[in-house]
Amino acid sequence: MRRLNLVIYCRYVVGLGVRNFVIGGTVDKVKRLLIVAFASVGLLLGFVALLSPIPVGIFIIAANGAILLCVSPRAQLLLQKYRSKSIRLNRHMHNLELKLEKRFKRLWSALTATRPLSGSKSEPRD
Repeated sequence: MRRLNLVIYCRYVVGLGVRNFVIGGTVDKVKRLLIVAFASVGLLLGFVALLSPIPVGIFIIAANGAILLCVSPRAQLLLQKYRSKSIRLNRHMHNLELKLEKRFKRLWSALTATRPLSGSKSEPRD
């Protein structure tokens, strides 16, 4: 399939002048950018929903966090950093990896990419 180049022209005001900048890339990059934006808004809505008497905020946060992990390499790096610092978080994520291995392959592969580097003190005991 031939990839199309998209160019989005945006204007922003800097100081006294108006400047143009170009966000260019393939359709996949723009799609990923939109997914990350919607998942980030979903995370914020999940945190707001935590205040409601019905506990749906947890599920909204979990679903949007999973979407971000599958799409965003930066989210994977952040999770890897937190997993290497926290033994408890790493243990819970390892148990989650074991449960997701057969059901959700894409999420499982995103989670395995966030494992701490070998030699880290937070490696789970099997």
